[in-house]
Amino acid sequence: RLSSHLVQYRFSLLLMPATAMRQLRSKSLALSLVVLAAATLALWGFRSAGATDFFLPQRGSGPLTSPSWKTASVAGELFPQGSARLGGQTSWAGLTSLAGLTGAAVLTAWAVTNGHRTMLCAAKRSRAATAEPVQYEVGKLALSLFEDDGKYYTVKLVKDNGDGTWDVTWIEDDAEDTVSVKNMKLQPKDFQPEDIVVAKCAEDQQRYTAQVKKNLGTGYVEVEWLEEGGEETVSLDDMFPQKKKFKEGQVIEAVFPEDGEWYGAKVLKVLEKCNFQIEWDDVEEGQDKIVDMFIDKIRVPRVAIDTLEIGQKMNGVVGSVREFGAFVDVGCFTDGLIHVSKMAIGRVTDPTKYCQEDQEVTVWVSSIDTEQNRLGLSLLESKARGGKGKGRGRGR
Repeated sequence: RLSSHLVQYRFSLLLMPATAMRQLRSKSLALSLVVLAAATLALWGFRSAGATDFFLPQRGSGPLTSPSWKTASVAGELFPQGSARLGGQTSWAGLTSLAGLTGAAVLTAWAVTNGHRTMLCAAKRSRAATAEPVQYEVGKLALSLFEDDGKYYTVKLVKDNGDGTWDVTWIEDDAEDTVSVKNMKLQPKDFQPEDIVVAKCAEDQQRYTAQVKKNLGTGYVEVEWLEEGGEETVSLDDMFPQKKKFKEGQVIEAVFPEDGEWYGAKVLKVLEKCNFQIEWDDVEEGQDKIVDMFIDKIRVPRVAIDTLEIGQKMNGVVGSVREFGAFVDVGCFTDGLIHVSKMAIGRVTDPTKYCQEDQEVTVWVSSIDTEQNRLGLSLLESKARGGKGKGRGRGR
C-alpha cells in the first residue's frame, strides 16, 4: 500500500512541470515558478534519498507490515524496517521530499479553486449564450448606438428587416436610419407623472431638478421646473431620475448665494418640492444662519481620496464614458475611473454597455494614487481587492 501511494505521488510530481507550463501560457507566471520550484525540490530530494529505494523495504527484509515500523536513528522520525537510509542520511532528503509534498498539496488546492472559478465563468458564458434574445416591437422605443460618438440615443422602431437589422427613426432629429440589432438595447426609462427627475434645460443646456407632468410616449416628456417654475418638453436622452436624498441632521455642503461657493452646513428640516431648511456652519455678522435651500444647490461634502480604502463600496454618478472606461463622481475632489478591465469578468470592447452618462452606479475602490491624484474604481467587488494604493491612501 505504501509503495502504491509513493508511485502515485511520484507520478503527480512528473505532471507538475507540465501543469506549470500550461499556466505560463496563461500568464500565471508567479504561480508557475512556485510550482516548478516545488516539483524540482521534491524530485531532487528523491534523487538524494535514492529514488528507487527511499521508504521502500529492501530485498530480503521481508513483507512490510504494521509491526515492522520502528524508530530510526534520526530523532523524531519513523521509517519502515529495512529502509536503505536508516543510517542517518534520510533527514535532509526527507525534508526536501516533504517540501515537494507541500508543493503538491498547494498545487492541488489551487487547481480545485481555479477549476471552480473557471466553471463559474463558463457557466456565466453559457447562460449569456443561451439567454433569450431581446424582443423588439414596431412602434416602440429603444436605444441605438451612434457610432460617431459611441453613445446610445433613443430611436423609434419602424421595421424589422428580418436580417438582424431594423429601420429606425432617431428621436432627436427625426432622421431615418438602419441599425444592427447588435447595436441596440431596450430603453429603460419609463417616467410617470409626479416623478422627480433631473432634466436639461434647452435655454442654457444646464441640468435642473423637475417634476414629470406627462410622458408623451414619443421619446419626450413634459416637465415642470421646481425651482424657477415653468414647463418644458425634454427628450428622454436629456433626463434621468433625481437620486439625491438628504435627511434631518445630515452634514452637507451648499452654495452660498453671494459668492456661489460651496460651504459647510447641516440639514434642519426637509421641506416640500425638494427644498430644505439648512444651517450654515459659519456666517459673518448680519448674514442669516438658517436659510431655505433647493436640492440642486446641496451636495454631500467632498472628501480627499487618501481617506478612502481599497475595496470600499461607494455610490456615484457616471459623468462621461470613453473607449477606455467611465469617469464617475463618487463625492471626491477628483472623479474616479472605471477602466474597461474592471467592468466585467471577460473582455469588454464596448464600455457603453455597462455605463451610461448620468447613470447611478455602485462601485468599489480598486486603486488610490495620491501622488497623481487618481482614483481607480471597479463595477465588480472581486476585481477591487487586488488594487494597490500609493501615497497616503489606506490600502488593505
